[in-house]
Amino acid sequence: MYYVYKVTMIRFTTSLLLILSFSFLFGQDQQVFSVYFESDKHEVSAAEKTRIFGETLPFLDSVEVVSIQIIGNTDAYSSNQYNQKLGLKRASAVKELLADFLPVTSTISSLGKSQPKYSNETAKGRRSNRRVDIIINYNKSPKCITSEEEKTAEPKNFENDTIITFPEGVEFHIKAETFFPNKIKDISFSTREVLSPYSIYQNGLSTMTADGRCLKSGGMIFTEAQVDGVPVKPNDSILVRIPASAIDTSMQLWDIEVVDGDTVWVESDIEMTFNEEEKYYEFKTSSMPSINVDVPVASTIASGIGGLIDLITKPFTDDNTTIKSRGRKFRECYLVSNDELIVLKGDLFKPRKSYFEPCLTDPNDILIAHVYKKNKDCFIVKPLGEIKLKTFFNRFVIRKRDLKDIKSLEDYNKEVDQVLSALSL
Repeated sequence: MYYVYKVTMIRFTTSLLLILSFSFLFGQDQQVFSVYFESDKHEVSAAEKTRIFGETLPFLDSVEVVSIQIIGNTDAYSSNQYNQKLGLKRASAVKELLADFLPVTSTISSLGKSQPKYSNETAKGRRSNRRVDIIINYNKSPKCITSEEEKTAEPKNFENDTIITFPEGVEFHIKAETFFPNKIKDISFSTREVLSPYSIYQNGLSTMTADGRCLKSGGMIFTEAQVDGVPVKPNDSILVRIPASAIDTSMQLWDIEVVDGDTVWVESDIEMTFNEEEKYYEFKTSSMPSINVDVPVASTIASGIGGLIDLITKPFTDDNTTIKSRGRKFRECYLVSNDELIVLKGDLFKPRKSYFEPCLTDPNDILIAHVYKKNKDCFIVKPLGEIKLKTFFNRFVIRKRDLKDIKSLEDYNKEVDQVLSALSL
């Protein structure tokens, strides 16, 4: 999936009327930022952390702050006493989150459910009431620096070392000055986390090397950093952590290579370490990573066979297995493993031929093929074991009876999605 994490100022919520009137009388203005919470929770989510840093920090850096109030609110569920405490916990969590960045001392309080800003009769209203308001009073006139101060003033930098956690659990550990002169909060991180066979297929990728070997993936990540749409590179290394349910210490890193428009992999010279206790693959990189954690997979039939026996049996091993579409050509063809992170993409180097030779096969693998003949398009989504096998030639043959007409690409994609999303991985 393609995700964009932009750390930039987005929007401000409306201010409270009474405090606004007070500010007007004393030559001050006010800005309110809101942090939103899950039901009955007081922990600030990773998404809210990213968003609120992007909103508040640029603002704090641009005005002369007079005072800051942090006020917790809740929806209408539970008792007044419970919600009063929950609102205070939420306010405390936000204060702790921003503690290193606030230029003045802040106060916290809780309204609980006593003053709902939105209707608690709707789900949308309840979501909006589960929040903390950060109320910032500041002088209306911008900060003024004398010419003497301007000579000696250091640029203000509110940021510390930062951990960015993406939706699938991939983490970037970034030192504060990594993108200097840019600040981390000004960086847009565009990333794709590809951590399942389904995701590999959805992204049109393959776990094959440039020289045709099979890989078992431990996860792929594609990322770019931008400022105002212009790519930027780090000037220090970033620690990348990719989560795994179990750690395979034979895994290594592979770099992306594009051949005829298709993604294949070549061995990387980046060293990877294994955090077996917390279940992470870890590595440091001085570039924005587009990388694959993988291990080569040997043919289960051919492994251990050597010399003359290997020569005699080779035509009947996975090394020579062919999947052929009888009388039709492939528009696309994939073989997706049902129990490993292996996805093989046919026709990597010779588009639209009528067969492809995967480097590994298993009867439980899911065959996905979109074929055509005289502009009539058909498809098949089946376990490989249900496809006719010509044993002597070691060839799986897709017959006309196996195929369904493609009435629309939407229907085809829907059936593929249903099969692949059911994979137990």
